[in-house]
Amino acid sequence: MIATWFDVRNIMQTNDKFCKAEPNQQQLKRLANKYLLPKLQEKLIVN
Repeated sequence: MIATWFDVRNIMQTNDKFCKAEPNQQQLKRLANKYLLPKLQEKLIVN
């Protein structure tokens, strides 16, 4: 098993509502597909 560290701050985008921020679903999906999906396709354990 090969594990890799992934910083979710690279893909997590929220609106600017202080203390009530909500994820930007479209941006999150786009960035996850770009940065996280390739790691999962390599069958890496992402933590």
